[in-house]
Amino acid sequence: MSLSRLLVGLVILFLGIVFTLNNLGITNVSVGRLIGTYWPLILIAIGLLTLFSRRRVEEPSGRVESPIGNVDLGQRVWELRDTDIYSGLGDVRFDLFQARTPVGETRISVSQWMGSVKIFVPRALAVDAHGTVSVGSVNLLGQRSDGFFREASYTSPDYDRAESRVKINISVGMGDANIVGVG
Repeated sequence: MSLSRLLVGLVILFLGIVFTLNNLGITNVSVGRLIGTYWPLILIAIGLLTLFSRRRVEEPSGRVESPIGNVDLGQRVWELRDTDIYSGLGDVRFDLFQARTPVGETRISVSQWMGSVKIFVPRALAVDAHGTVSVGSVNLLGQRSDGFFREASYTSPDYDRAESRVKINISVGMGDANIVGVG
């Protein structure tokens, strides 16, 4: 899910809640007056989204943080290292296809509050993956689960014997967690 789709969805959800509360007599909020009063916040939000819309990290390692906006990791040949990714609002795209994996186990952890996580892994790479979502879907190399408080796991058949292997843990609040095999 892209950040723009998420933002539009949240605005529609907010308006639906306001209209419902008004119809039930719980509140008496004028949507026109609300927008008229807080329109500068809309401009601020658009400015923030523009400034932080995409963060590209060529050689991810260590800790990567992005409170707002999309994150692209691993767009060229690079050496894979243990990596922790923390993202608030936006999408995370992590491409391991061109990564050189070291001997032993490399750990990748992705924590996402709202948005989607998509990790591309070479089919020949030994992977042990676990993903959880509070609301949304998790699809780890074909192991799929949708709904509330869902999880899925996948372990390559040769994981324990592989010289190079990657352990991936994905946690998403609202959105999607995906690991896709490529190549």
